[in-house]
Amino acid sequence: YFRFIPSAVLAKKLSEEQFGIYSLSLHLTSAVSLLSTLFMFSVLPELEKHLKNKDWDKTRRLYKNAKLFLSLGFVAVVGLGTWLGPWAISLVSSKDFISPETWFLLPMLLVLAGVSYFYDLAFLSLFALKQEMWWLKRELLALGLCLVFVLATSFTTQSQIASILILTGAIAAEAAMAHWGMKRLKKLLSKS
Repeated sequence: YFRFIPSAVLAKKLSEEQFGIYSLSLHLTSAVSLLSTLFMFSVLPELEKHLKNKDWDKTRRLYKNAKLFLSLGFVAVVGLGTWLGPWAISLVSSKDFISPETWFLLPMLLVLAGVSYFYDLAFLSLFALKQEMWWLKRELLALGLCLVFVLATSFTTQSQIASILILTGAIAAEAAMAHWGMKRLKKLLSKS
């Protein structure tokens, strides 16, 4: 829902041209966000093995290394993506595709993609610890947080402000889930 809700609302708030820019930027950043999911699925079998064997030191070390790797990924996604993103978009469209009114879309979507790295880390680690119900309850809180920002768009007619609010809501909700999840993991792993 961190991508679905913004897309559904922005389809109504943006002009066709602006939504095209948003959509292209979203597809680019969605591809980048999959890297963390692939990484975490490669870590998951080893994590589950350590948990099953109750080898807490190896579990903590693996989690710490995954967190470091994904932190570096976050910096690379936001930094390199902001720098190389416009060039990548120009490969499939024209250089004038990004307009002055929509310059912030790609950087905000890159931040959302980067935050998803920590979301994946928290979600898949807690999944390995059989914490799905705990996670789902927090998802409802995050959804509520996202919807507060969406509702705030009804107080503006400017598409730029509405876009910033909606994307900020998605970033805040995903970041909240990552924060709560990593806090829960720290607590669970410190008890072990």
